[in-house]
Amino acid sequence: MLPLLRVNNHPQHLEEIHVSIIDDPAINAASAGNRQYYVTTALMNQASDDQLRGVLAHEIAHEDLGHPMKAQILGTGLGLGTALLQKIIPGSSAVTPIAGTLITAHYSRPMEVAADHRHGVTLLQRAGYSK
Repeated sequence: MLPLLRVNNHPQHLEEIHVSIIDDPAINAASAGNRQYYVTTALMNQASDDQLRGVLAHEIAHEDLGHPMKAQILGTGLGLGTALLQKIIPGSSAVTPIAGTLITAHYSRPMEVAADHRHGVTLLQRAGYSK
């Protein structure tokens, strides 16, 4: 991760980075925001170095682009909107999860593309790795 962290748009002090390895059979990684990253043991055990580097570039790109904060703001807005709608239209809580899913998907897909195909690749190239 170090070469990738050094070349992102918003350089971070390495002592502020927190990486947690989770003992989980699912192949996964995540950026939780606030410079916190999670990687499962399954990903570490099954991915090649290049594959792991690509996944980490993707997660670092999410953080560098501010996606975790945007997702938190969206989640808060959806929660407030749901509560308000329930006040205005009693019983609407049966429909709001569907609307929330559609709204979240509308915002999350472009974030995934940006982290993968745009910024993640840029970080790999800046650090001297193949895209």
